[in-house]
Amino acid sequence: MRLPRRLAKIAAIVPAGKVVADIGTDHALLPLYLVEQKIAPRAIAVEAKPKPYRLAEINISRSSSGHRVELRLGNGFYALREEDGAEVAILAGLGDGTIRSILLQEAKGKESIRDFILQPMTRAEAMRCWLAENGYRLTAESLVLDKGRIYEIMAVQRGKEQNRNHPYFPFGLLLIEQKEPLMQELITDKIKKTTAALNNLAKAEEEHEKTRLKFLSRLERLREVLHLVS
Repeated sequence: MRLPRRLAKIAAIVPAGKVVADIGTDHALLPLYLVEQKIAPRAIAVEAKPKPYRLAEINISRSSSGHRVELRLGNGFYALREEDGAEVAILAGLGDGTIRSILLQEAKGKESIRDFILQPMTRAEAMRCWLAENGYRLTAESLVLDKGRIYEIMAVQRGKEQNRNHPYFPFGLLLIEQKEPLMQELITDKIKKTTAALNNLAKAEEEHEKTRLKFLSRLERLREVLHLVS
């Protein structure tokens, strides 16, 4: 099985030999790949929406490794059971708000999970800050370009984030430190969008002054980051 680049990059950072729970599995391509490649001994694929659930069901039934993927229709970690023994959770292709709400679920099936691999579709900077404020620490970060879009991937564990107060933390401190090749393109795009937002405020009333100053501060930080990764 050949995965799209985004999913392949996620698969590459999944710890080997661990039971995986793919939350929001969509068509179950990722868990099927993980068991087919013997990265995971077995996987639980969770999907909340009936239509992708049915497509996942078809994909699993057609795979020679499908017997090692258990598909469940349900809401996040509530679909897991204590006896599943899930050790790694993947929450990919979801909005940052959806990921946060799932991580806040108090479910028994979640207790055995040590590693969380997250790929938010939106607001990755806010996601990092939220994780640090809610008892998670980043252990690895990576970027992937797929169909013209750069996706940000984060591996986290429970624990105190030592870098939460670093001025560059929201932008991906680990990515900056390792000089991730796609970082320059990502930050350049963020600078363009922030500059455009500032230009839209140029003719705004005085009541928007706080917003303007916020954008200016963000722009300064982004330019500093760009210098570091260039």
